[in-house]
Amino acid sequence: MSLFLMDTHTKKLDLLRSLLLHDNSLTTAELANKWEVSTKTIIRHAQSLDDDCREMSGSSRYRVIISQGKLTLTMSEDSVPSYLMEYLTSFYAQESVKVRIMSALLKKSHASVTELADSLYLTPNTLYKHLYQLESVLTPFDLTFNWQKQSHSLNFSYDEKKMRYFSYLFYWRFYRGLFPIEKGETIESDSSLEEEIAHLFPSGTSLVKQKQFLYLTEVTQWHLEQSDSITLSDTASDILQIIVSIKDYSGILSENQEKELPNTEQLFFNFLVRISIPSLDDDVSKQHIVTALSDQHSLLFQYCQDLHDHLIIHFELSPTTKSTIDFYYYMILFTLHNLELSVPFNNDFLKEISLNFYKNEHLLSDEVLAKINSLFRLVTQRHGYSCENDYTAYLIIWLFLSANQPTRPLIIAIHFSDNPIGDTIIKTRLLQIFNPNQLHFTEQMKTADLIISDCTQLEKSSQAFFYMEYLTDSFYWDRLLTVIQRKLTTYFV
Repeated sequence: MSLFLMDTHTKKLDLLRSLLLHDNSLTTAELANKWEVSTKTIIRHAQSLDDDCREMSGSSRYRVIISQGKLTLTMSEDSVPSYLMEYLTSFYAQESVKVRIMSALLKKSHASVTELADSLYLTPNTLYKHLYQLESVLTPFDLTFNWQKQSHSLNFSYDEKKMRYFSYLFYWRFYRGLFPIEKGETIESDSSLEEEIAHLFPSGTSLVKQKQFLYLTEVTQWHLEQSDSITLSDTASDILQIIVSIKDYSGILSENQEKELPNTEQLFFNFLVRISIPSLDDDVSKQHIVTALSDQHSLLFQYCQDLHDHLIIHFELSPTTKSTIDFYYYMILFTLHNLELSVPFNNDFLKEISLNFYKNEHLLSDEVLAKINSLFRLVTQRHGYSCENDYTAYLIIWLFLSANQPTRPLIIAIHFSDNPIGDTIIKTRLLQIFNPNQLHFTEQMKTADLIISDCTQLEKSSQAFFYMEYLTDSFYWDRLLTVIQRKLTTYFV
């Protein structure tokens, strides 16, 4: 999200990220060569980063030490490296002009360019420059400026549902629960809301999940204060009404409203929290939801059932109950996302699972991907639904296939010629790392799925071969574990 942050802040975050990826230590020469800048520039950024680390922690808990051409990130024993990265990102975001502009737009408290510019201590020309740059981020959410109308007016147009969705994603991306979001005057304090939210979840529930819920609650209350209203399609209303009858998360909104919460607000909030917070519903709730939806015989459920049945037939599956429940649950939410929000996942705030993910991680072969693509498009178009965000649909399908893939163990043959107990060492180490039921060791090279050896002079084999030159080299072990992991998680490759 370098568009939102100042250039100096982006460079310092890049420097910190590089240190974290290289065991907290790098030479200034390495970085200067990589970034094509002078070592003096690297040192200047490192010194500034060190100042920020000390200001952030109020002590020497985090430091960037510069000594003899080497940068070293030091931390106290109880420190978490990723926390430093997230905190500094949030810290820098609060100083960003574009973040402040975006917050003002989301509050919808300024009608004209001049009024907004004055509130941010900017000239109108400078504000226009920033607004033009922000358009690329806003467009996927259908948040637009109509520059053809009165030039002095913002003419900021939006769909209310997408506006709320974007508001949550924006604040979560930059503040990550570390800082409170901008909100209206009558909304309760964070601490009061946090206490109420904590009671909604079982003891021990992730604090991150609770913070996500807090942000979504505050964004919704904020818009309710402004008397903003939303509309839902009949399909979405019918489906969400059933989901809410099983588990309703909107009670916290009702408690903080002077008047009764509109039904559409209740439904949309329940939808928004479910597509934004992972694993919000437990397995029991998912099963009750899917069972209730199946009893209603809705067109959307019939679509999911048709796709489910096609997958079973084409891949010759005998699915478990849990995998079927998960498939219906996630496919229904995914389809509602396309229906009600129609926001492409390949934007600056949503992290889409791309085609390269499947290929690079060897999760699905080209042949299987082609079959999934054909089935998904055939069934989806036949039922009149959108094929948008298809790679995310493939992920739901991959989860379904993976949960029902054959349970035959990976057959491994080992021959390490440079050490008489090398075979035993490799076998023992692998059994310590992987589930023993997933691996089977054999002396028969021709029947093995994977051959591990330090010698290539083996009998001809069409099976995968892993050359392990040194038994004690971590490089070979890391590669071997990756190869085995990919083979265990690959379906029909």
